[in-house]
Amino acid sequence: MLDPPSYVDLLGLQSRTTVVITDSGGIQEETTYLGVPCLTLRENTERPVTVTLGTNVLVGRDPTNSAPNSPESSPARQRREPALLFGMVTRAHESPPYSLTSSPELFL
Repeated sequence: MLDPPSYVDLLGLQSRTTVVITDSGGIQEETTYLGVPCLTLRENTERPVTVTLGTNVLVGRDPTNSAPNSPESSPARQRREPALLFGMVTRAHESPPYSLTSSPELFL
């Protein structure tokens, strides 16, 4: 077990890993920028651009749900520039968050 890392140390850890498993929206964004595949243990996300770009996969909370076979082949392996990432997001009231039930084709 590790002590909680500082923000800078956490970014360093994320940048040197093969895949990140999280439920954090902020980490979904960071891994997209860093080019690290992300598996999100949630049914929905407020960061739909990470799913659209293919860098984040919503796997839900069901432990029997299968995750992608090869994180190494993920489009996440390409580092994204922030202006191209998060400038595409619309206001929350204009675009509801993606979820496994509302847009299942994005998560298969």
